[in-house]
Amino acid sequence: MYDNLDSFIDKVKAQGFLVKVDTNGSYPNKLEKLLASGCVDYVAMDIKNTPEKYAHTIGINNYDISPVIESVDILRFGPIQYEFRTTVVRELHTGEDLISIARWLSNAKKYYLQTFVDSEGVLQRGMHSYSDEEMQQFLSNIIEILPNTELRGI
Repeated sequence: MYDNLDSFIDKVKAQGFLVKVDTNGSYPNKLEKLLASGCVDYVAMDIKNTPEKYAHTIGINNYDISPVIESVDILRFGPIQYEFRTTVVRELHTGEDLISIARWLSNAKKYYLQTFVDSEGVLQRGMHSYSDEEMQQFLSNIIEILPNTELRGI
């Protein structure tokens, strides 16, 4: 999102640090440019929901998901280490949605299901998490499709 991110990353790398980029995938051209620079060591990308439910989940009507799909493909088919992650919210995700996401991300190197935690910083209050047992069941169903899936937050 930030135009000068690459110069900032160069400064961080020059000090000997590893660089991880967190993204929602909205700017695939910028992501590709950062990866081509060789200064990024790891990328974590949020997957908000299935392509069909993305607009509803992020609260933007008529959202064009094509940049997100392009960013997913850049990571899946590129050489950089990465992870995809979905924060699972009871009001936004079903077990079927998570299976659909796993199919979309087929052959991903790493996928995490994260337990939602309500806090003062969330954009919409009143959302809820699934139980640890329900999250374990989601994992059991998804791991058959996407074996490199793990749980976070339980």
